[in-house]
Amino acid sequence: MKRTLIAIFFLTIISCGSNGNRKTKYGCDFDFFEKTSGIEFPEQSDIVDCYDSFEGIIWVNLKFEQKDAYEFIEKLEMHKYSNEINDEIDKLMGSRDNQLVEHLNMFMSDSIQPITNDSNTYLKTIDKDHQYVIYILNKETGFFWGLIEYPDWSGD
Repeated sequence: MKRTLIAIFFLTIISCGSNGNRKTKYGCDFDFFEKTSGIEFPEQSDIVDCYDSFEGIIWVNLKFEQKDAYEFIEKLEMHKYSNEINDEIDKLMGSRDNQLVEHLNMFMSDSIQPITNDSNTYLKTIDKDHQYVIYILNKETGFFWGLIEYPDWSGD
């Protein structure tokens, strides 16, 4: 009986980890992204990668179906990427949109799909409840990049 219980325990452990490290909706904490932005991700989103630092930074890289990308852009009222320079700081740092892309790139893994800076790229920022969200989506490729910065109340 004891051997049977041990065997069942090990089979359970093995079966739980048998997805080949594939990221899951649960593992990427989609709920936090959706609650923070107030926008749900399309059901057919493929997870490319995601990461939670547990110290104030969460990011996700997804791939949407093209029709879902168009609907997401509309629903979120995202604006088209612009390289427009508005002031002296922009002259030093690049356009506001370029600054957002660079900020997001700072935290994301090198293994993800690179963020595009072209006319097919749309952006949205959301700032609420001590949380700052950046969403970037390329309507042609369907690649989506999202970042949430939140206070690290633990002080780590």
